Amino acid sequence: MYKDWTYQEVEEKAEAIKTLGFDEIYLSHDSEQKPWHLATDLEPGGTHRLDIATSVWFCGTSLSGIPIRWSFDIERETANGKPYYEIDIKGCRDVLAKLSEPCKSQFRKYLSECASAVEKSAQKYSKVARAELSTAKALRAI
Repeated sequence: MYKDWTYQEVEEKAEAIKTLGFDEIYLSHDSEQKPWHLATDLEPGGTHRLDIATSVWFCGTSLSGIPIRWSFDIERETANGKPYYEIDIKGCRDVLAKLSEPCKSQFRKYLSECASAVEKSAQKYSKVARAELSTAKALRAI
């Protein structure tokens, strides 16, 4: 059975969740209440766009001892279908500020890897832009 859990529900229903034998609870993507301070590990998520995983799975254990996991998208939803990145820098900074070590270091490493892909994309588009500016100049000169 799938359910969108909030962290508050996990804590309120911890005994029932344990009785049912859930191995891990996935917190709702829509919930604003994420227990960032409990994150102990992360991994690139299942959402990929262009050359990076644009979502991150954070993992931890609730205060009641239940393994939990939730995702964070580093791109805004408006990026969908665009040939370039729309990274939510403010959102990434906000998440980083809420994490404790070692998860903070892991998130920085992940963001650094993403930065390399974004930079490569920017270089590609810069090359195309320079070529088109040169073409426009040549067309005007004809």
